[in-house]
Amino acid sequence: TRRFGHAATDRQHAYLDPSVVDQMAETDVIESGIMQAVEHYGALTYGEAMDRFEEIGVLSRSAFNSAADEPKISTRDDMIAKVSQPMAQVPPLAAGLLTSHDFNQGDAGKRVKKDVMRKHMTRVISEVMDSDPKVVYIGEDVEHGGYYLVTEGLAKKFPGRVIDFPPDETTLLGAAMGFSQVGLVPIVEIPYSKYLDCGADM
Repeated sequence: TRRFGHAATDRQHAYLDPSVVDQMAETDVIESGIMQAVEHYGALTYGEAMDRFEEIGVLSRSAFNSAADEPKISTRDDMIAKVSQPMAQVPPLAAGLLTSHDFNQGDAGKRVKKDVMRKHMTRVISEVMDSDPKVVYIGEDVEHGGYYLVTEGLAKKFPGRVIDFPPDETTLLGAAMGFSQVGLVPIVEIPYSKYLDCGADM
């Protein structure tokens, strides 16, 4: 669970009217979810939900306090030792296998303009989704391009297969597991590496 995180998305003002953003901010997602679980599905009572809510609160505060008491990492070397895997040895390519001509020049030796990385990613994702109808793409704001516009235009090209989720990486990974168990092939976008540990909770 994030102790510090955004309550909304980074790009919502690009495609939502301010009044809609305000209305969403006033909506209590937890409250509406509990009402649905109690009144529609009969999964639990309001008393059981409150007990569970308080239990989770105690566990969360305990985990946060424990993390706050851990020794602070103060140097780059300590950080690398804490979070990085050892670098794998990569064998060198055979001489002459690739040349600058392959990447920088087009026909007749003319230099061609390079696309930014996200456009290459968009193209590859589109090719994968074209080739396999079971592939779905899920993440935060991805229906509107995602934080870095990697999925720009894909929701329109593949209706129902590019799906927005709230900013909750644990839920994203859980949904991906569920999708895969029913035969889909999920691609999960987690745009910031610092939130990978939230996904690891799943």
